[in-house]
Amino acid sequence: MKTRAFFIALLLFFAMGTPGTGRSQPKEQLGTVNFPNSCSVAVQETFQRAVAMLHSFRYGEAERTFREVLAQDPSCVITTWGIAAILMSNPLTGIGSSKEWAERAQAAIDQGRKSGAKTQRERDYIETVGAYYEDWSNRPERTRQANRARAFEALAARYPADDEAQIFYALYLAATQSLSDQTYATYLTSAAILEKEFAKYPDHPGVAHYLIHSYDAAPIAPKGVPAARRYASIAPAAPHALHMPSHIFTRVGAWPDSAATNERAAIAAKRDKDVDEQLHAMDYMVYAYLQLARDDSARRVIDEAVVASGLSYNRFAAPYALSAIPRATSSSGASGSRPRSSSR
Repeated sequence: MKTRAFFIALLLFFAMGTPGTGRSQPKEQLGTVNFPNSCSVAVQETFQRAVAMLHSFRYGEAERTFREVLAQDPSCVITTWGIAAILMSNPLTGIGSSKEWAERAQAAIDQGRKSGAKTQRERDYIETVGAYYEDWSNRPERTRQANRARAFEALAARYPADDEAQIFYALYLAATQSLSDQTYATYLTSAAILEKEFAKYPDHPGVAHYLIHSYDAAPIAPKGVPAARRYASIAPAAPHALHMPSHIFTRVGAWPDSAATNERAAIAAKRDKDVDEQLHAMDYMVYAYLQLARDDSARRVIDEAVVASGLSYNRFAAPYALSAIPRATSSSGASGSRPRSSSR
């Protein structure tokens, strides 16, 4: 009995975690992250879950979760970085934050500066994400992207042992890749950083996710297959994680895999009432079904997309998908050759 009690106590000890090393295994499967922080023990699991959501672009839920942590532990000021980070929207699209989201993000940054994070590292994270929003209304998105990448490069250099800093730098660097550069040098530089992290953290949602983005070009897409095969199983609770493998599957012609993973993504997004993500997955699903000459399946998805189009959405993904799907169906026969745009 004493031995059994000892092991129960040991399990409880490791489950509780400690401030600064809050590795978590949340109820929803979102992957494993370990973002060191100075927040209280009570909020560690929730904070790590919010960071995991950030890595899988789970926009609304991530922002709400960061705000819940801050409400529960007002000293957890690093959450203001998380709020500002998720409000940048998908950093790889070249569109960036909306005016409303940018204002919310700046308010969070201002709150973080006023409250004062406990550690210099946390203060640096807040200032680093602030580089993107500085003079936001007067700068084009390309300038904001470049400023963000430079700021996170400096953060990663300042904290070389901080894996999260390296991972976020790789993401924001990849966002500056010019599609006119057919050497994909920037993508490959990001991928080199992430491959090292992937070897250390095979269950990290951001690493697998950003590797897919860093290989999202036809000549280098085969390099992204391992991450594509892994990501959906790392974070199946995140609709975007279920969709992202299809960026690589589409590039390499793995049409059954693309259709299947987007089917799961659309179902998960509908469950979350995320119309943008649902329609985005449907767009890729239709394209995959057309390549397989499964016209009836493609028409079924189109009909479902028409229904979903009447719901409200918050980002560019939904209108993009709605404009793309008709183009896919206008291709002759069942093998539309419409090229997939990168980094969506």
